[in-house]
Amino acid sequence: MKDWLYGIIHTKPLGDSKTVVKADTPAEALRSAYHLVTWTKEQGGAGITPGHGDWKRVTASYPPQDALANRKLLKYLAGKTFLNDTDLDQIRALFGEKVAFYYAFIQCYSLFLVLPTACGVLTWLFSGPYSSTFATFTCLWGVIFVEYWKREEIDLSIRWDVRGVGELKVNRPQYVWEREEVDPVTGEVKRIFPTHKRILRQLWFLPFAALAGLALGTVLLVTFAIEALMSDVYGSVLADRWVCSASLEYRVLSLTYTLTVLAVPAYNFAVGGVALHDLESY
Repeated sequence: MKDWLYGIIHTKPLGDSKTVVKADTPAEALRSAYHLVTWTKEQGGAGITPGHGDWKRVTASYPPQDALANRKLLKYLAGKTFLNDTDLDQIRALFGEKVAFYYAFIQCYSLFLVLPTACGVLTWLFSGPYSSTFATFTCLWGVIFVEYWKREEIDLSIRWDVRGVGELKVNRPQYVWEREEVDPVTGEVKRIFPTHKRILRQLWFLPFAALAGLALGTVLLVTFAIEALMSDVYGSVLADRWVCSASLEYRVLSLTYTLTVLAVPAYNFAVGGVALHDLESY
């Protein structure tokens, strides 16, 4: 009923408030059971919130999966190179839309990467460093990929009846509100936290973002400086003294990759994922 009210599905469900609707997929049935356990009592759930309130000793709650169906699907997918819409439908039915979207995106992104990979190899073989042609191609490729994936995402969301599902927002158990208001149209009680206070709290992120950007920019600047120094100034000398002149570049690029892949997500989790969410009261 809530999906229909928010325009996600276009067919009005039959029955009344006591009607039990059969789930379309096993994943939907598990999600409904999960909501009955974790949603607050005002939302129709049992109010079991792991790690919060009276349930701090509960670390997590999740519905059990069908192990036999999981093994059967994984065995079937292991023999395939590319996934079609039917395969994605099976993943969605068993694991939910989020997992199906993940595999759809990974496949789309991986196939699109073939073009810049081939172009990069050809540029490395037949062109000099800092190729403007490759840079232009990469920019165009990025724009085309993003627009193509937007269309694919819309098609899949309509296919799976989740178009606009982001409107169905459920407040986190940690959410702290200042006042309650009654919606004059729906009669729903809304818990309000002032937007201006949230924006002021979000400004605390700016110093951390500036510091992280400065650190990452410094590493990238040093990387490009060493690369230019090796190739333009000491190219032939380093080639004689080192086993491979690219070895030092590889070490520096590995350091950059490590800082980017490990440090930035760790920072986002420690500061943005936990502290800022609690501070901003979402």
